[in-house]
Amino acid sequence: MRKLALLLLILIAGLLSAGGYAVFVHIPHIAQEKAQQGLRDVGLLSAPPAPSDVRFDRIVFENIALGEDGFSTLQALEIHYNPLQLLAFGRLESATVRGLNLTGELSSNMQLSIAGWDDEALGALQRSFQVSKLAVLDSRLSLLTPQFGGVNARVDIEFFRRKNAIEFQGRLSSEQKTLDFTAALSGSINRQGLLQSVITLEQARFETETLKATRMAGQINLAKPPSQPPSFVSSFEAGGLNINGFGWKNATGSFEGTPRAYKIFLDAKSVGVEEAELSLNSEQTPEGTRTLSGRLHADTLKTLFDYLQSQNALPTDSNISTTFANIPDISVEFLADPVQEAGKNILNYSLTNDKKDIDINGKIEIADSQILNASFSSEPLFLNSLNSEFLKDGSVTFAGSIEQTDKSFTNRLKATIKDAVYAPDTLALKNMSGDVVLDDFFALSTTKPQALRCKLPLRTDHQCTLNLKVTNGALDFSSLNVSLFDGRMSAQNINPLRDNDQWVFSLKDINLWSLLPALGFKNATGTGALDGHFTIVKKDGRLILEQGLITNSRKGVFRYLYDKAPAFFEGDELELETIRIALQNYHFNDIEIRMNGALDEPLEVHITGRGTNPSLYGASEISLNLKTKVEAQSLLQNLLEKPAP
Repeated sequence: MRKLALLLLILIAGLLSAGGYAVFVHIPHIAQEKAQQGLRDVGLLSAPPAPSDVRFDRIVFENIALGEDGFSTLQALEIHYNPLQLLAFGRLESATVRGLNLTGELSSNMQLSIAGWDDEALGALQRSFQVSKLAVLDSRLSLLTPQFGGVNARVDIEFFRRKNAIEFQGRLSSEQKTLDFTAALSGSINRQGLLQSVITLEQARFETETLKATRMAGQINLAKPPSQPPSFVSSFEAGGLNINGFGWKNATGSFEGTPRAYKIFLDAKSVGVEEAELSLNSEQTPEGTRTLSGRLHADTLKTLFDYLQSQNALPTDSNISTTFANIPDISVEFLADPVQEAGKNILNYSLTNDKKDIDINGKIEIADSQILNASFSSEPLFLNSLNSEFLKDGSVTFAGSIEQTDKSFTNRLKATIKDAVYAPDTLALKNMSGDVVLDDFFALSTTKPQALRCKLPLRTDHQCTLNLKVTNGALDFSSLNVSLFDGRMSAQNINPLRDNDQWVFSLKDINLWSLLPALGFKNATGTGALDGHFTIVKKDGRLILEQGLITNSRKGVFRYLYDKAPAFFEGDELELETIRIALQNYHFNDIEIRMNGALDEPLEVHITGRGTNPSLYGASEISLNLKTKVEAQSLLQNLLEKPAP
């Protein structure tokens, strides 16, 4: 009986040993099946191959094609396991992926597809993750993107199983002309398959056809629920930025939303010219409608033009702003209409400041980055806001257009001036009004002088025309023509005087009969007409009258009906009385009046003449030779309007 029991015990022990041995021999096969099932669960589209090396605690797969086309491959997958834990819990210990090469495409709406991989399998990763640790080393991701073309990135990442989630951390990098970056990433995948990740951009540089950024850094917070598009909340900064050829620096911005519905905000400062700043907002709705808006701010209009010129975006010299240079706190706000046709945009803009000193509105039609048409108009710009030394009061209104026809541009700019005052030095022209038409918008020049109506500060009736030329945006008041006293006064180059500059005036056919009462001579009359010329020169800040000469253009009569001789003439009492009597009915053949001197001092006046008084000396010739000094202000005080109190 004892022998039978012993024999039975030996048999049972043998069976148990054989069964245990069989189980342990089968453990690598169990690990292999779990590894292959895991590859299928995470999206591997082709059948996993047989392992190249199977050991009691390790399985190695080599040269795995992730799809039938072989675009995506895996050089080696090494899986480690503890046999007892595998039997007890059905879990592998760790896996190491080496030489993973993924090839795919990233669409314009950020949809990712990878050859040989099911991108919807991410949600299964939580369930199929049968290892405590997964390391993906020395791997490459090659994507075809609409923004950067082909992008190649290196990926090193490790996954760890925690109690309720899979956590991961790693690094990404790329070294290409269009995209160069290094980044650290970390995140988790919870039991529901929600992927959350933080990508810290350590340094980056990228370049597209219209956008270039350098010295970038930032952070991207990503969340992707199962079977839903990812959402982003990110912030970034860039030391250098170029948008459609415009250079900026010290840029900061953010991106929020999903690939189909997002908002982008950007702020940057100008390069080369200080005190210009840019703000951009871009938004896309879930329906795919995209809008772009922004604001360009400069401390003055000149700063804005200087920046545009530094970026080769101004068709003429920035000195076009000399007249309007000091308008402060300029803002250009713009809004791009939703795209109506492929490659075509309409950009609406306004140029203004807080005080509304300037308010211009317009639109630009752009196709394939080229301007097709543009137009703008303005509210009245009040000239007092310019703080100009010589342009005051009144207003100017602008309107212009640019049209492309047969590969060329036609353009036109009109400035309507109303009731302006032009006051260079002592000259004052008021009620200046009219249109200035610039046939070449880009050159900001007129082909011929433009006539503006104006008035001199005179009490007498007159008609005044100021001719204005514009050359490269600079104002040139080329001439002044005044009809008065039945004759004409004209002047050339009526621009503000600098030292040694001059105005040259000429007189033609000034009617003596009309002139004398206007000068305040109530008891003096005359017939005939006067011609003349004189020059006003600026020297050391003073205005000097030089080469003043007035002569008669035809014979005439002068009658001086006062009881006393003019007190301002030099001479003794007898000489002055003789002059008074002669001038009571002086029929002159020739009169010549010469004047010289500073306008802030009495002018030296020398009068010569030849004529007769029929009542004296048998109508013999009487010659005049008179000298005096007279203040210009007192001579003209009756002719000029009194200044407003």
